Amino acid sequence: MSTLAPLLTAYRATVPARTSTGVIQTGVPGVTFFWIDRDTPRSPLLYDTGIVIVGQGRKEGFLGGRTFHYGADSCLVLGMPVPFECASFGPPDEPLLGIRLDVDLGMLHSLVARFSGKQLGIDPSAGKSVHSAVEPLQMQGPLLAAVARLLACLPDPLDRSVVGPAAVEEIVYRILRSEHGRV
Repeated sequence: MSTLAPLLTAYRATVPARTSTGVIQTGVPGVTFFWIDRDTPRSPLLYDTGIVIVGQGRKEGFLGGRTFHYGADSCLVLGMPVPFECASFGPPDEPLLGIRLDVDLGMLHSLVARFSGKQLGIDPSAGKSVHSAVEPLQMQGPLLAAVARLLACLPDPLDRSVVGPAAVEEIVYRILRSEHGRV
């Protein structure tokens, strides 16, 4: 079972909009909550730079000849705006639930300045290599815990204003430290 699904389901119950698909601001700067109550077929879309976190259900992305999957307790790291095709699937009788984080460039620059190039997978001695601007990442350990803290703070306005931005910064930090930090 997903670690994040119960937190997202509880948050969804507080959302007044009862449409089958939606996106709302959470009150944490740069964090939106989304839900899709039905499977959606493969269709074109444009994802902006950021992090898409799925807590329940799954998505499939198609970019050129590449197919990538991300689902419960995973995320999609997007290093630049990317047009691709995507399909989404919820568990039977349950919606796809997730959040999207816009990454503040000032915060990102501050975090990156603390790393060496090798820590971010940018090793000039390794020669030229091609890196994708889109990578799925299975969340676990401290990254998953940081996302759970972010979701747990959403119902409380004070927690949202204090814990929310700190959790977002930790999530970005943890992703920078992951195998896809270079994205």
